[in-house]
Amino acid sequence: MADQLAVGDRLSIQLHPPANPTSIAALTATSGQVAGTVTGASAIGTLASCLQSGEGFEAEVITVTGSKITIVVERI
Repeated sequence: MADQLAVGDRLSIQLHPPANPTSIAALTATSGQVAGTVTGASAIGTLASCLQSGEGFEAEVITVTGSKITIVVERI
């Protein structure tokens, strides 16, 4: 999936899978496919709580290096 992303692409941040979430996923805006999971964020617990309470988040791709995608997550 990383090879299909470019700097500046927007991703939807959602709990995944929706019915019984076990992770936070970044989904492509166009197809809704999972581009990857959110890891390494210092506030991952806070992000999960906010998503569970219905707050919306998007991310912007800022770097793509091989299969590693770096994003900036923003509340919408």
